[in-house]
Amino acid sequence: MNQLRTWMTSATQQQKIALADLAGTSVGMLYQIAGAYRRESKETVVRSGLAIRLEQAAKALNKDNLLPELLRTDLSPDCRGCDFARRCLGEKMDRSGFNVVPEE
Repeated sequence: MNQLRTWMTSATQQQKIALADLAGTSVGMLYQIAGAYRRESKETVVRSGLAIRLEQAAKALNKDNLLPELLRTDLSPDCRGCDFARRCLGEKMDRSGFNVVPEE
């Protein structure tokens, strides 16, 4: 299970709409990512720009800490391999707020 799917399972429909609006995408695109329909060689593909916007939007929506955290490095293979992201996020990069089940 990917991180966005876990987030969306926890979120209300209004929160999903707000996440999409804040990230500059559509709820349909969120469902495509969460359902792993945007895949390339067994890995969900989210470009770094969208991953960053999703992380920031999820953070803005999670003021009460009721939703799981989304990290750009959990969402995008490009961010996960980025030295800059590793330096900025430090130990947080290697930890996800999710119980992730690998996709096959």
